[in-house]
Amino acid sequence: MRAFFTACATVRRMVAAPLLLMLVCVLAFTGGARAGEVADLYQAEVPVRGQTEAERGAALAKALEAVLVKVTGERSIASSPGVADALRQPMAYVQQYLYLPLPAPQAAAEANAPPYTQLMRVRFDAQAISRLQQQTGLPMWGKERPTTLIWIAVDDAGERYLLSADDERGLREQIASDASRRGVPVLLPLLDLEDQSALLFSDVWGNFAENVQRASVRYQVPGVAVGRLLHERGGMWSVRWSLYHDGEIEQWTLPASSPAAAITAGIDGIADFLAAHYARAESPEGGQYADIAVAGVSGLADYERTMGYLAHLDQIRALQVLAVEGDNVRFRARLGGDARGLARTIAFGKTLALNAASSDVAGSVGEIPQLSYRLLP
Repeated sequence: MRAFFTACATVRRMVAAPLLLMLVCVLAFTGGARAGEVADLYQAEVPVRGQTEAERGAALAKALEAVLVKVTGERSIASSPGVADALRQPMAYVQQYLYLPLPAPQAAAEANAPPYTQLMRVRFDAQAISRLQQQTGLPMWGKERPTTLIWIAVDDAGERYLLSADDERGLREQIASDASRRGVPVLLPLLDLEDQSALLFSDVWGNFAENVQRASVRYQVPGVAVGRLLHERGGMWSVRWSLYHDGEIEQWTLPASSPAAAITAGIDGIADFLAAHYARAESPEGGQYADIAVAGVSGLADYERTMGYLAHLDQIRALQVLAVEGDNVRFRARLGGDARGLARTIAFGKTLALNAASSDVAGSVGEIPQLSYRLLP
């Protein structure tokens, strides 16, 4: 069993009970959301103290590392073979960069160092990053990622509350920052009258999965994370996280120095779990092929929508039409990974639905997997 979160006091994985809804984490409610497309996947922002060559080179390396963490799902990416060389030559991957003023100087992390005065925004070339992933065998995690709903119960020296999408205590911003850093779409509950009638503070605090499941159905997301933050005597926080996704439960507990640190531990744990499920290494040969049959393509607009959706998926490197028969279109896709990884990505999207008579990878013709879907309205 892989190590889910190295700082955890305890880690457990078990098969989820049938009643559990598999969800993960988000910041604003969007009806019918099941998956999110990560914006700015190849962009990072790094604070700098100036525009000297040395400062610029160090900032570009930090930005490249941040982007590689997002596109691979690997937190310790800097120690991966081949990455160290790339970090020494970050300009080889840069598309553009610019300097932005900070509203106010920020204290530097290093003791006695000058404060940061500007923000360097760097956009990297997606194709150059993809070539690096192929050459080094790094995993590839596409822009389409499952959305996670997060329920968080906080006991801060007797003040008890559930975190909502309009929370003003600062934790919402911490969740947004950490989710952006790891490239995971997240959602916090509205905690409106419907949520309040469906779920109590004690349900989240006690991690009563059946009650959480019932309250989460309205958000229509693939995974749910439940966090419990307790302010202990002495100032430390006791933290427990549970993640329900894809028939599994992942749980971890740890001490934290602050609520912000507890949130970071939760988002990192969620991202690590999802990356292990969805990120796949891309071979230099470009992975395998898969045939994709889509029913319900009744006109030019449907055809363009289907073609555009498939071509937009990061796992698909090339796409061609094999046959058109009535309202059925069959494509052949050259993949960056494997067919099951592609099927997982399509499964939490809102464009194609699996044909009832087929499995996620219905079969194969020769060595080519066959996937069968119907176009959603």
